[in-house]
Amino acid sequence: MTAPAVENTATSPIVLFPELSHSAPESSLSSWARQSLLMAKRLLIVWSRDPFTMVQAVIYPAIMLLMLRLVMGDTIERFSGQAAVFRFAPLMALVAAMSGALAGVVLVMQEREKGILSRYWALPIHRAADLTGRLLAESARIILTTLLIIAVALPLGLTFQSVGTFFAFLAIPLLFGIGFATLATAAALATTSQAIVAALSLFMMIGMFFSTGFTEVDAFPSWAHPFVENQPITHAVDTMRALATGGDYMTPLMLCALWSGGFVVLFAFPAIRGYRRSAAG
Repeated sequence: MTAPAVENTATSPIVLFPELSHSAPESSLSSWARQSLLMAKRLLIVWSRDPFTMVQAVIYPAIMLLMLRLVMGDTIERFSGQAAVFRFAPLMALVAAMSGALAGVVLVMQEREKGILSRYWALPIHRAADLTGRLLAESARIILTTLLIIAVALPLGLTFQSVGTFFAFLAIPLLFGIGFATLATAAALATTSQAIVAALSLFMMIGMFFSTGFTEVDAFPSWAHPFVENQPITHAVDTMRALATGGDYMTPLMLCALWSGGFVVLFAFPAIRGYRRSAAG
């Protein structure tokens, strides 16, 4: 009686994972796009699981909109002759964009201290994927938060002249937020001090209160007029209010675009250099 044949596994290795027959180089555009989306997904998941980020960047601005309308709405309407929500909604959308950027700054600094940025630098991924992924995640968060603010503001009297003005209204916080996020990221990566977050928060608060998000320029003291008239939050608020009410928005829109584009042009290279130094060091 013959014994059953035994398979010789020593000469037949088991392949657990298929070999890659094609893969784009890590420096290619396709790798950059794919890995940027992956990094953006990672950040969105991290933010969604962080109560502080969700409250500060998403929920808090909508609550502030309601509080401003209840506390100051009637006074602003009597003074300006216009529904207060046309000022408060744009202002809170911009504050949400800046608050989210500050939450992103805190995360960048934490990941640098934990060595996560250095790990990314050692992995075979595109060098720009993490930074562009962060900007994509910021964009998604800004759009989501602005939609939430619009949903809260519509029952309070916010209206739009057309579908086009609605999307333009939605795009202004995105434009402004990307510019501010570039500035904040460059500042965070240029120093190891946590004081930068407090400084940026102070900048945000001063810009919020000394803007046309509450009232017209003439209501401020004369010494404050030059600052209120020429600071970026004022131009963004005026653009969004004009889009919603059907006013002339071209001049404030161009000024808002100049400020936002200027932030990106001036601070994109420092942000990239600071990221490379933090990751490679």
